[in-house]
Amino acid sequence: MMLAQSQTFVEILDSTAKAIDSASPEYLRDLLLRAAIMLRDNEFMKIDTKVDHAVTSLAAEVGMTKAELIADIVCDWMQSNDFLPSHIYHEDGELENIA
Repeated sequence: MMLAQSQTFVEILDSTAKAIDSASPEYLRDLLLRAAIMLRDNEFMKIDTKVDHAVTSLAAEVGMTKAELIADIVCDWMQSNDFLPSHIYHEDGELENIA
């Protein structure tokens, strides 16, 4: 799969999700790492005030940062909707088998 210069990252994720069978593991790993970096620096995300408060409260309750909680929610959602396999790559490249 090739990245088009005019595509936003969200459009790239969307088009990859629709053609997941043709995406290489390396390409998926790169997309996930990029998403993880963006989630860690979640300045780009505009969250409704009520949702932000709920996420912040829940993150404190479970002992996670807001970015970690959002990343977990997104990963779980992607896996439950078959956009991700049952294993994920960590930032250090280590493979974790979830299933």
